[in-house]
This record gives sequence, structure tokens and C-alpha cells, in this order.
Amino acid sequence: SARGSDPGASSRAATSRPRRTRTVAAKKRPSPLAQLLGGDAPDEAPGAAFTFTLLNDDARLRRSKTVLDELVSVNHDALPEATRTRLKKAADDASKSKKDRAKEALDRHATFVAEQLDAGADAVDLTAELRPRVFVADFDTTRKDKRPGGAVARLEEVVGLLEAAATRHDELVLRIKSPGGAVSDFGLAASLVARLRKTVGLKITATVDVVAASGGYMVACVADRVVAAPFAFVGSVGVVSLIPNIARALDTYEVDVLQFTAGRYKRTVTPLTPPTEEAKIKLQAEIDEVHAAFRDHVGDNREGIDAAGVATGEAWLAALAPEGLVDDLATSGEVLREKFATADVVLVSPGFDRRPKNVLEALAGGAQALRGALLGGAAPAVH
Repeated sequence: SARGSDPGASSRAATSRPRRTRTVAAKKRPSPLAQLLGGDAPDEAPGAAFTFTLLNDDARLRRSKTVLDELVSVNHDALPEATRTRLKKAADDASKSKKDRAKEALDRHATFVAEQLDAGADAVDLTAELRPRVFVADFDTTRKDKRPGGAVARLEEVVGLLEAAATRHDELVLRIKSPGGAVSDFGLAASLVARLRKTVGLKITATVDVVAASGGYMVACVADRVVAAPFAFVGSVGVVSLIPNIARALDTYEVDVLQFTAGRYKRTVTPLTPPTEEAKIKLQAEIDEVHAAFRDHVGDNREGIDAAGVATGEAWLAALAPEGLVDDLATSGEVLREKFATADVVLVSPGFDRRPKNVLEALAGGAQALRGALLGGAAPAVH
């Protein structure tokens, strides 16, 4: 195809150093309430400041290879003159052959462009097809400085960017590393990935080097292609809700818990009150509903998979996973290196800071977490 022999690939590979570009969001003035409470306004507007890094560049590796070649180079001066002459001729022939292939590829591109334009092709779309881009984004919920909600927020920023900038000829490689978490977080992340496929027609490849289990797999299975390292964990299509109950301990110390609700099932099983049989049955029914939705989600997005067979809650090594869970066995690095010859491979990194800006914001975040854990029981999670 025209893409398979891109003459621009050689120029991209010859870049002297990685190209990084950062977009900066507009400044935002403190609100009157923030000034009154002594808090600082965010340094940047809510939108992310992106950093773009061209990954095709391998200047560091090429410099290291040059040093290594010089270190272990063979001294041909000791060889007979006839042998040296043959070696030089072989090297010259190889160099000429490489140049000829590049010229042939350029000629094929020129012919293809001329034919497409004569047929009435859109020039902008044709340009995008000739120089496709592979965007790379990370969905990592395991990093200590990023809670699952932060990873979802970053993914949402990337999706918004690609909806505005990507074309149907581009591709997204989503590098996933997640053992799962709250259903709502990962359900939103999966919906964002699905949105890209619908709105842009973008091809999406999910790569898994370590783990994409439960909620992580909920996101991965929405991609067109799932590629995992042989010893990465995938699957775990199940739901869990773990709720420690200290009601008896509170009785020992004569501590009363006063709970007021409206609605028969406003509260079922909570950490502070004795659970009733009706409450336990209701909670189990809710977990079963989430599990059924998760199972159907996998079945709808993975063609030919036995959804009921994999929805057992088990996690598998990718190399041993049931048919349909993954498409290919490879690391993310292998996937990206395959793209270097035919496309610009760009790492997209949202740069906004999700850490609390002041004590009040930190307390608000803590209160939100405690509300679910102590008052509302534990929400079903896909772990």
C-alpha cells in the first residue's frame, strides 16, 4: 500500500533529538471565595496542558550504537587488497540499493497522489492518509500520585484532544496498567474509548505489559485490538464488594449509630449497622446486576468470545488466556516499533495537576471518600 513504504520515514528517523512541544492553558484568577478563605486559584485553567513527544527518534540509541561499533570495529587494513575491494564494493552496492528503494517508494507515492487527485479525492484527507499519526496515551491507575479518578480525567482530556485533532487514518495506542477499581470510574473510561471509535473512526489498540484485569480489562476490551505481554494478567471479569462491619464492636462500647433514610433500599449493608437478611440479599442482587452488565460489555466488544465462560472472575496470564481475551502476544514497545517506519508516533501527556491546591480541597476530597466508605457502604468494584 502507499503507507507501507513511506519516504518520510527516513527523515523522521533522522531527527537529531526527541521533539517535545507543550501547550499551556490560560491563567485563571482566584475567585472571591478563594481569596476570602486564603486559598490559591489553580495555576492553569481546568483544561490540560499537553506535552507531545515524538517517539520515532532513536538518536540516543544510534549514538550508543556508533560508540559500540567503534569499540568493536574490525580493522580491515590487515586484509588482502582484493578482499578490501570486494568489501567496499558490497557496501557501496548496499547503499545504492537503499537509495533506489527510497526513490521507488517516492515514485509510487507520487503516482498514487496523482491518481487520487484525478479521481477527485479530498486533499486534506489524502494528506492525512499519506502521513498518518499514531498517538500514544497511558491509562495507569497504579501510580501512587494518580488515583483511578485522576487516570480517567487524563484519559478524558486525551479523548477531547483527539476528537479535535485526529483523523480516521490515525491510530491510538492505549497503554493500560490497572488491576481494576470502582465500577463507575472504569465504566466511564471504557465509554470514553468507545466514543473515540464512534466520533472519529479512530483505530484503537490496547496494550498490556503488566496487568489489565477486571476494570482494566473493561477498558481494554473496547479497543479494536488487544495486545498483551505473555506474562501480563488479563481478564478477571467479576465484581466484588467488601464491607467490614463493626456494629458488634460499637455495641460493646455502647455506641449508638443513628441512621435516617427515605426509600426502602437507600441503605443496605453498611459498616456501622447490623445487616439484615433483606439488605444482604439486595446487595448481592446489585452485585449480580453489575456483573451481568460487565459480562455483556465484554461479549459485545470482543467478537466470538465466550462471555459467560470468561466471566468467572478469574485472571489469566495472557499466554494462557481463553480464546478471544487477547488478539496478539507482544509488549507495547514491540507494537510501537512496528509503527515507526510508517507513521509519526506521538506520546500525548496531559500535564494538569490533580493534587489538592489547598487544605479545603484536600478535606473535600477526603470527605467524598469517607462518605462512600462509612455512610454509604462500599460501592461494587471491579478488581
